[in-house]
Amino acid sequence: MPLLCKSFGVAALVWLIGGAVAEEGSLRGIASNEKRAVELEGVNMVEQSCSPNDLGCMARQLACSLSTKMFADWPVQSSPGLRSITLQLDNLCTLGDLTGQNGQETDPEGPQSDLNETSQQLQNLSQNLSQLQCSPKGCAVDVIQYQQQHPGAAYAAKAAQAGAAAALNTLQAVLAGADLLPLPGAVAFIWMGAALDVFFPQQGGLPTNPCTYATTDWGKCVWQEIKPFVQFFVQQQLNQAFDTFWTARIQGYQGRLWAMNSSAYQDSEHFPNGSVKSMSNATQTKMYDTLFRIYQDMIGDIPLFMANYSINTTAGAYLSQFASLHSSVMVNLMGSLKYRDQGDRFNYQTITACYAMSVYARATESYKARMAAFSAQSTSTVKCCSLQGQCTQCTGEAYGDSWQQCGWQTGYSVSCYQYLDACQTIPTGSNTEDVTAPWESALCYRQHKSYVEAQTVAYWLTWLAPIPSWLQGIVMMQQVNVTGAQTALRTGFDCTAFR
Repeated sequence: MPLLCKSFGVAALVWLIGGAVAEEGSLRGIASNEKRAVELEGVNMVEQSCSPNDLGCMARQLACSLSTKMFADWPVQSSPGLRSITLQLDNLCTLGDLTGQNGQETDPEGPQSDLNETSQQLQNLSQNLSQLQCSPKGCAVDVIQYQQQHPGAAYAAKAAQAGAAAALNTLQAVLAGADLLPLPGAVAFIWMGAALDVFFPQQGGLPTNPCTYATTDWGKCVWQEIKPFVQFFVQQQLNQAFDTFWTARIQGYQGRLWAMNSSAYQDSEHFPNGSVKSMSNATQTKMYDTLFRIYQDMIGDIPLFMANYSINTTAGAYLSQFASLHSSVMVNLMGSLKYRDQGDRFNYQTITACYAMSVYARATESYKARMAAFSAQSTSTVKCCSLQGQCTQCTGEAYGDSWQQCGWQTGYSVSCYQYLDACQTIPTGSNTEDVTAPWESALCYRQHKSYVEAQTVAYWLTWLAPIPSWLQGIVMMQQVNVTGAQTALRTGFDCTAFR
């Protein structure tokens, strides 16, 4: 009888745990959306319709939409970083602002989705897995540890967010000018230099070298660190060597931007400490003309990074960084009257919105693909009957994680005690009965899945983090005075040209 009671207790517990595992995703999504509906009830949401010319209003609508989607697509309630992003999107959606009050500059690293709390969660999960001897080695890279061991990857992960935040500061400077005035040459040079420092850090430009083995080109090293990190979180090996990608795509932009900045610096008047004091109109015009040509060439590369299939390509691995770099170029062009007419602004806003939507889609697609590798299913079912005709039905369970080379699995099979209505439970890979196998395997699966999910979210946070700042940039661009007559435009952001 004690055996029967124990078997029944374990079976009941497994049923509860198994039900929780099966319903986890759907219940979490429903609860999250209901909670968000309550939180946003009665606030001053952006109006449902926008003027055909008001892309800033449309960007706020997009913020509303993406926030709602995040609660459906991601485990927002269990991730501080995801909650931070949805709060920023909700703030834009409810006619708020991300750039601070009274014209204060934005933090260069943007609103922090810092991983401290996530790091503690991951450590706790790792300890639990270790105690159950179901460590997910080969199934999930430790994001915190990887970034500690590869500081270039940690720097690169923050580059898109830092670049997006710096772009908002540039727009603040443009908005601070009265009426239709270009940015003063010296100011324009400073903000363009800030963007370059984020994406192509130079030796001596940082307190410590993010790539300790790099001697001259830190920028190349930082970009090189992106690809192997991304490869842990996408479905297949990326299709192109980094050096080929660097030479064919990014190095040209790096060289042209540095040459443009160097030329502008040499042709300017300096203070005794070497900083730019003033810049002639001719020098400033030359700088913006060069920048505009780079912007146009980057448009030609958008499909390479943003096409629907791109997440499994080397170029696709750099979508977030490329998007933020291109956005920084466009924002800096807003400092020039020559490249600040109605049509230019429309293009800048549309391209930035398309980047935001594509980055969200690619990160979400990859996150869902990773979580789809998990499986929990019943295997053999037996009916165990006693001599008195009392019967119990028992079902084995198999849990797995088929991601890439992971091959992780646990579970148990069942058989009957002779002449008893009771089940024997045998752990996968063992020939010995263990009455705790149902509970242990279900718990191990749940914790392994939670650990992998937390690591996966921690990585894709770095892609999602710039999105609120990009949308805020579109809103701020709408407030900049531009030249040219307004004409009725189609409502919404058309991204078909870039797919």
